[in-house]
Amino acid sequence: MSISLTSLRLCGRILRVQYKTRPTLKFPTDTAPRKFPTCFMEPKFAASPIQKFLDMDAQLSSRLRIAEAPGVLRTIAIWFAHSGDSWFWLLGLGLYLIFGSEEWRELALTLIAGIVITAIFVLVVKFSVRRRRPEGEWGGVYRSTDPHSFPSGHAARCMLIAVLVVTLGPVWLGVLLLIWAPLVSMARVAMGVHYLSDILAGMAIGALLGWVVLILVAPHTSELLAILSSLL
Repeated sequence: MSISLTSLRLCGRILRVQYKTRPTLKFPTDTAPRKFPTCFMEPKFAASPIQKFLDMDAQLSSRLRIAEAPGVLRTIAIWFAHSGDSWFWLLGLGLYLIFGSEEWRELALTLIAGIVITAIFVLVVKFSVRRRRPEGEWGGVYRSTDPHSFPSGHAARCMLIAVLVVTLGPVWLGVLLLIWAPLVSMARVAMGVHYLSDILAGMAIGALLGWVVLILVAPHTSELLAILSSLL
């Protein structure tokens, strides 16, 4: 029995010595980021065709911008950019509607109807697309009252006026307006309140709505004018 106890004590001492001398496992304690295989990385997707088009549109528009460059060219661009304002045309056409001859009154009424129809259509598209105007300081009135840029209301309105006048009014005036309308549109880009695609879409809409007004409104202008005169 004494031999057995002595053997057990000897075995216990050997085990304790082996446990104390056993190497401990060391785990990394640094906080440096680990590099994972590329297969676990977030995939990189190529830009969509629409995004590429928008980027190219913004780059081309910025090259035409002169809003921050003082000079004669900027002054001319400001004049053209304002010349297509709706209040200016509605005021002038209203005076023709009251004091003009019968022929000019009919033309003025057709233009007013076209401007109103175009404004409604453009606003519906603008609040559906909701494209923000280019960043800038010029045109604070436009930016505060209408922060959306697509399509350009000025481009649509000017092209509508040109199409109606070249068809219903004096040819010489219509030709001048056909030259004036693109200049107004380009001036809006130059002054930094529109992109190129805004004015191109606006001009297309204005031309289309111009023909719609010619078909649906212009044939009934004399009747509308008679009703308006009876009410006044």
